Amino acid sequence: MIYMDLFLTLVSGTSVALPLSYIALSLRKKGDGQKPGPSNIRKLENQLPSFLDSISSSLSVGNSLQQSIETATRKDKAPLGDFFETILRRVRSGMTLDASLELQARELAGGSLSLALLSMASSYRSGSNMIESLSLLATVCRERENLRKKILARTAQSRTQGYVLILVPVLFMLLLYIVSPHNMIPVLGTTLGRILLGTAATLQFLGGIVIHAMLKQEIL
Repeated sequence: MIYMDLFLTLVSGTSVALPLSYIALSLRKKGDGQKPGPSNIRKLENQLPSFLDSISSSLSVGNSLQQSIETATRKDKAPLGDFFETILRRVRSGMTLDASLELQARELAGGSLSLALLSMASSYRSGSNMIESLSLLATVCRERENLRKKILARTAQSRTQGYVLILVPVLFMLLLYIVSPHNMIPVLGTTLGRILLGTAATLQFLGGIVIHAMLKQEIL
């Protein structure tokens, strides 16, 4: 009976190290203060289509690109308004608009916002028709966001299963301790039990990191 309990403990993978996995993941580099984090980038890209429409409308009445960005920045709320205000501050300090746009795009890890900045910089430098390109880009951003939401909806069950796999060892050990605490004595009070507990904790730590990384994969 004792060895059966120890075997179940090892198979279940105790949750001793599970909180440590989240602490370790939360302490990962979050940026150097300049680059927005993934959650902020998602917020920026959610505001991007309407922001591009605003710039396009301002360009259509004869304003320059810088004037159009200033107008859209005044109308748009944070965080996208603050993001473009950083670009404008560089321009006011002497940097050209296209260089400022490209510098801000390099601080992003790709995505719709980076594409929009590079498109504006290229069109500004070449003098091409920016109204049509920004309108098209706004449409593409909306379709991309709609597709991302559909993918999230269709993969919700798989993501839920991932969280369940993380929580099962926690619930199992709590239930075992509540229902039969005397059976936990061999696990906590013997050398073999502590070895198995440490092995299970290590496996749980590694499994928590892998599952967490899989669940946090960026979609589109």
